[in-house]
Amino acid sequence: MSTQLHTADPDGENEPIAAHGDFPTGLGRCHTITTHRRAAGTAMAWATAKHPRGGDGRFRHAWHEMREHADRGLATAEYAIATIAAAGFAGLLIVVLKSGTVRTLLEGIVQSALNV
Repeated sequence: MSTQLHTADPDGENEPIAAHGDFPTGLGRCHTITTHRRAAGTAMAWATAKHPRGGDGRFRHAWHEMREHADRGLATAEYAIATIAAAGFAGLLIVVLKSGTVRTLLEGIVQSALNV
């Protein structure tokens, strides 16, 4: 079953391209890729210019969806930075608590609590 995919070209300037892996025979890979790219570009330009508001809205809808959800990974980065900051603060707290002055103070608090 051979299906031809025609470009959305009202002037008929581009030749049809093959669909479903049924590539034209006798043509090199570069020619096939160039044909597909040219046809895709023409189809996109024609689809966006077809309607007074810019095509049927599919491209515009996809663009807005992408822009709305572009910062989804931001929360993960914020959590990573907060975790690193918390680990740094914990390390600083350990250094402070191991100092002689703080250790003596804490021992005094614990002794007074146990003697009550």
